[in-house]
Amino acid sequence: MTMTTPTSSEQTSVPESLGDFTIALMRAINTARLYSSGHEILNKHIAELQGKFKGALGDLDFLFLGCARDTLYFEGAFYKPKEPHIQKFLTFFHLLRISQILLEKELTVEELGSFIELLAGARQEQGEEVLSMLTRDNIAHVRVGLLDYTVFSAVQAMATQLTASNDEAGFWRQLILQPAGAGILKLDQEQTNKLAGICEDVEELKKLLSRIDSEMRDEKKSVSVAQRGALLGNFIQNIGDLLSGIAPIKRNLFSQKLITVLDSLEPGLRVEILGSIAPEEMRDPDNDVIREIIQAMPDGQLTRLLGNAVKESGVKSRSFDNLFTRALAKYREPSVLLTLIQQEMRRATEEGEPESLKNFQQLEQLLIQKQESEQISKQYHQGIEALAASIQMQMPVIEEEEMAHLLETLTPESLKQAKAKLTVDLIAQTQVARSEAFLPSLLDSLQETLRSCFSEGDYQTVGNTLRAVYLALGDHPKEETVRNIMNSVLTVEQIRELIHQLLGKCRTFEPRETSILDAVSQLFQEKSGSFLIDLLGEAKDDDSPRIQWISATLATLGPVLGDLLSSRLPGAPERMLPRLLKLVVLSKDLKLVPLVEKVLDHKKHDIRLKAISAIGHLHAERMVPRLTEIALHKPLLKTKKLKEQQIAAVKALAEIDTVEAREGLQQVADKGPKGLKKLCRKLLSRERG
Repeated sequence: MTMTTPTSSEQTSVPESLGDFTIALMRAINTARLYSSGHEILNKHIAELQGKFKGALGDLDFLFLGCARDTLYFEGAFYKPKEPHIQKFLTFFHLLRISQILLEKELTVEELGSFIELLAGARQEQGEEVLSMLTRDNIAHVRVGLLDYTVFSAVQAMATQLTASNDEAGFWRQLILQPAGAGILKLDQEQTNKLAGICEDVEELKKLLSRIDSEMRDEKKSVSVAQRGALLGNFIQNIGDLLSGIAPIKRNLFSQKLITVLDSLEPGLRVEILGSIAPEEMRDPDNDVIREIIQAMPDGQLTRLLGNAVKESGVKSRSFDNLFTRALAKYREPSVLLTLIQQEMRRATEEGEPESLKNFQQLEQLLIQKQESEQISKQYHQGIEALAASIQMQMPVIEEEEMAHLLETLTPESLKQAKAKLTVDLIAQTQVARSEAFLPSLLDSLQETLRSCFSEGDYQTVGNTLRAVYLALGDHPKEETVRNIMNSVLTVEQIRELIHQLLGKCRTFEPRETSILDAVSQLFQEKSGSFLIDLLGEAKDDDSPRIQWISATLATLGPVLGDLLSSRLPGAPERMLPRLLKLVVLSKDLKLVPLVEKVLDHKKHDIRLKAISAIGHLHAERMVPRLTEIALHKPLLKTKKLKEQQIAAVKALAEIDTVEAREGLQQVADKGPKGLKKLCRKLLSRERG
């Protein structure tokens, strides 16, 4: 499809065919409010609307309209319409909080009728509900957008900044606002050369994206990072579409250059750009720029991108969902992506990144849930096929088995499990506007079910339900309320018993075995964390899968781990100190430094070494004088243990890596023992490099 760029940035009269379309649309919506689906009068107005849609469409492949309170965007131009019917059209969509609609030429009269009935039944600010209903009602050729209305003024101002001419301003506006993959703009030779030149130069492309983003991020416009990402995602895909038609060779290199360009952006914006477009929205999947970027991205970089998406956008955001879907498509099997996530979890544990570890754990839970859902779906279809075959072959055995299975689902235990699952599903669907009314009663019901199951010793149902709650809490509008109430459901002793029972079922401590334990540990952080530290103290083998799981789980508890260690380190038994110091490193909690400092004088040499190393990992700048003092110490009797302690102190100074720490290293390089001088110079030269 080709679209021409208009010559004016703002006009007052919309094209006549578009005006006729808006009149017919509003008439059909009003009719749908009065008559039921299929009524003769409603069908007549929908048929008239279909005709007006074709008239407004002309030779285009789609009709794209941007709607603000008093501004209409169409084919690169902004209109300030004076016609009452256009103003009513804009007000209607503004009240719904829908900022844009796209109707494809393949839109059938049945789909159009369903869309009209959907709009007629929507209330103010229910644009998001309309968006979600499009898929449910199989309205495949309609798209709606929920952009913030400040976007339109931001894009208009930004396009003006990029060029002095109205022709070019309209071109840039369409590149940014036009839905990704919807069609190709028609450019003159000068515009073609300019765009192709920018796209083959990484630095120019960086400058262009940064300039567009900076204009939208301006304090007066304050466009959110999600909106900026959505518009920049549109922009790069539309450029890709253009290049495929005018410069195929440059188009092939475009995605590779974008990987470098996007790496220079802040993590949150990069997530929103790469998660801005759902794969199914692409009319031409073979020209999907974001897909090409994801496919070319190294495994570690992609898994870290998903971790950033959990942190920056949340697991229920559209951008995360799109990224997650693309990652699954790349690796085809969830198990492959799960293995990569586990590798990143091990790296995050070793490098002391508790926040990253927690994000990866959420990803792990989602992947395990997906595998379980696929397995259940497979078993369900196999059961249906077997039942159908038995009926055709008049073999009653399978029918009898199915009847027995159905009767099992009606037992008190099964009904209790079903009730718990349904309650959690309802909690997960609770929106802000409805939460005050329904959430307390749902949580009361869930508490009753959980306590009943626990009293009966049904620990598996308790665990499965708590895991479902944990998964439901991602980005939940009342997450803190739910967590606080859930924390009171089970006592400290009950949590200890639950974890003890669940641990007893683990053999390999692979993620599918520990997924329930992981969820329980996150929901009841303080209660579970205290018990896990006790288990850590009782263990004999540091390298057993059980101990590795406990250490990794404790590392995900964030500030709670620091609080627990604050009470455990003072007076800790000697055999427990090495493990506690390892947890100190994982916690990255600076308030533990004074407690670690006291361990520097411990009688056991290996514990002193671990304490020095922990101070370095914590980047404890206040300990630089003490570390420097240790490194410079020159007793008359020089022992191997002292040398090891001084080497550890020098390495800790290098890890702290502040101006004061480097000065300490320089002192040791100038005045320290001979054996340390060379090491200090090496560490200093590495830092300068």
